[in-house]
Amino acid sequence: MTPRIVAITIAIVALAATPAASAQDGDASDSPAAIEARRVFLEGRAHEAAQRYALAAERYQQAHEIMRRAALERAAVALYWAGRALYHVPGRERDARDAFESFIESSTLLTEDSQVRDWRSEALERIAELDARIGSDSNARALSSPESEPESEPVETETTRSISPVGPVVLGAGGATLLVGAIVAGVALAQNSQLDGLCPDGMCPDTPELRDRANEMLTLSAVADALWIGGAVLSVVGLTLTFVLEEDSDTTVTARCGPFGCVAAVAGAF
Repeated sequence: MTPRIVAITIAIVALAATPAASAQDGDASDSPAAIEARRVFLEGRAHEAAQRYALAAERYQQAHEIMRRAALERAAVALYWAGRALYHVPGRERDARDAFESFIESSTLLTEDSQVRDWRSEALERIAELDARIGSDSNARALSSPESEPESEPVETETTRSISPVGPVVLGAGGATLLVGAIVAGVALAQNSQLDGLCPDGMCPDTPELRDRANEMLTLSAVADALWIGGAVLSVVGLTLTFVLEEDSDTTVTARCGPFGCVAAVAGAF
């Protein structure tokens, strides 16, 4: 069979299958508009058979326009074929969806035909598939396009400084030391007053009791002085550490006081 004979055979089969050329569709099949629409429609069928889907859709849409202007009853059917052809064309998913939707809207008066009802069902299924494809393509473009990414505005963060507890602890120890020093100094002053009462004119009798009380008073005075000095040092160090150290700093403080003074040691990173 030669290529010419094959083409004629395809055209004859398409002519018999298309509702646009059926004598039972109620259209004036012998009118010039119907003849022209049938010719254009058959060209679309030939393109579709050769998988030239874009050209096929163009011919189907031309056939629909001819039939619509001529008010032919089954003009909507050409939209179904246009949507079916566009369904296979990459990037024409929206056009295919529009063609199927137009077919469904304009074929409501043709639902007595079982074939039309089948096509309407198929068109609804194709619309759902096209919606999924359109949504997937839109999401992919949105993810791959740098322009679609919203610019992130700089967020102002407010940093709150957390004070290390070491400073307040040392400061408290210094204050406690000053308080103890004040108490010891008060006791020493009281004993000094008692000695002054026992020593008229500043002359004290040389007795063991007075010597012990005088030595005790001198010891208390020395301890008070040491506590005052140590408390002052601890207070200054504690106040400084309160403003310098932060909570996450690795710092240790040791302090101790004795009868002859106080010692504080601070180890760590500042």
